[in-house]
Amino acid sequence: MLIHVRVSVPDRPGVLAQITAAMADVGADIGTIAVLERESGRAVDDVYLTWPDGRPLSALSDRLAGVRGVRVLGLRPSREVPGAFPDLDLLAQVLATSTRGVETLVDMARHAFGADWAAAVSYRPTGPAVVYTSANPDDVIVVPDVPAIRPLSLEQEGVPLVVAPLDPLDLVLVCGRAGEPPFHRAEVERVRRVTELAVGLLTPDRAARTVS
Repeated sequence: MLIHVRVSVPDRPGVLAQITAAMADVGADIGTIAVLERESGRAVDDVYLTWPDGRPLSALSDRLAGVRGVRVLGLRPSREVPGAFPDLDLLAQVLATSTRGVETLVDMARHAFGADWAAAVSYRPTGPAVVYTSANPDDVIVVPDVPAIRPLSLEQEGVPLVVAPLDPLDLVLVCGRAGEPPFHRAEVERVRRVTELAVGLLTPDRAARTVS
């Protein structure tokens, strides 16, 4: 099982080695580590690792909490594949799927952006309406009451969200997670860049005939 762990750590030599050793102690096989930010003497890191099926995740979080100065910000199952390029895959599929560009964007957004579900939302006079979603039947979909004018991260009804307007399509992409961590500003920027490129791949004619 692939696991996404976000940790806040002291930004000093040797701490990363302590973290990786702690993870290995409880049976984790580390795939990738990415630094999201360094600020005020601390760093926020995303770690993707393989975790033995059936073993409780509490063993991992408890072990990490025992490393001095480390705070676990979120720990969740992940669909990401270390070494893959889901952003590029998304853009290639949007370009290849003719009139289903927005549907393809939504279908692939949860993999590309580390979300559990995604939806294209239209904001009408009667309120927001989900016009297409990649959610499973048991996913809890929540959307902001008002459209976003820029990409941002927020939480609604306890659900971490990242939203991005799909201008000029009069739609908003909403991606959600079933639990922590919330979407980091580095992830919001990633969503902004990829969605702008994806919408730019749609010709005016294709965009007009996409989700309505």
